[in-house]
Amino acid sequence: MKQSFFKSDGNKSRDIKFVSVIVHIFALAHALSCYMFRINEISDAYALSVLTVSMVVIIILFFKVSLDVLVSLLLISSLAGFYLGTHGAVLVQSILSVNILWSHIITTFIVTELLGWLVFIIVRKPNKNEILRSKKNS
Repeated sequence: MKQSFFKSDGNKSRDIKFVSVIVHIFALAHALSCYMFRINEISDAYALSVLTVSMVVIIILFFKVSLDVLVSLLLISSLAGFYLGTHGAVLVQSILSVNILWSHIITTFIVTELLGWLVFIIVRKPNKNEILRSKKNS
């Protein structure tokens, strides 16, 4: 039976490739949305929240995680994304001496990458060979 591309089969290399594509695409989409909304002087909060939730749902469904973990990670990632994004932009602006638009775009990209990879680390289950290997090494 052929394995679906959108479900993890426990192959670490394949899982990393899938999540890498998803996280990078969403980080670029976040940055583009941030740019488009901010140059038109429109709040980007809703668009970025929808993109963040979508990315987290795709990653979680790929790994077949339970509903309670899904809800918990959605809440945490949305709040963390908003907090890190708003406060991180001020930090980026002061460190890189760029205008406020670019500090928001850079921060949005970085925070999206960070959240995506953290969700991956939390939800990815090691396969049996990895568990056996770690037991032998300890």
